[in-house]
Amino acid sequence: MFCSFKKIKFMNYFVSGVWKTTQGVVTHVMLHLVSGGHPVINFMPGEKATLASVCRLIELGHTVNCVMWPYTGKLWDVGPQVTVINGLNGDFLRSVADNTIKDNLDNLINYTALF
Repeated sequence: MFCSFKKIKFMNYFVSGVWKTTQGVVTHVMLHLVSGGHPVINFMPGEKATLASVCRLIELGHTVNCVMWPYTGKLWDVGPQVTVINGLNGDFLRSVADNTIKDNLDNLINYTALF
């Protein structure tokens, strides 16, 4: 899989989609290992990963970004960086907001009904 290169630092992983509970809470993500670099970034087929395992990767210093299919282009778009937020009910993941609706984990592919 390939995606377009934007002016971003090298990242270690991409998140392309989510699994949710019936209440809409994200429980798992589709996590892809990233390889390659400028001008084209390659990434491996994804694996279903728990939020806890992705939080641990980030806490260990790995970088995770959202990757989104633009539907109008031929390459995936690199989205915002994913961060760990320490909430009252435990850690959770959040993408860095930049005032666009698409830059949110909730707007990624919902795999719940697919897998």
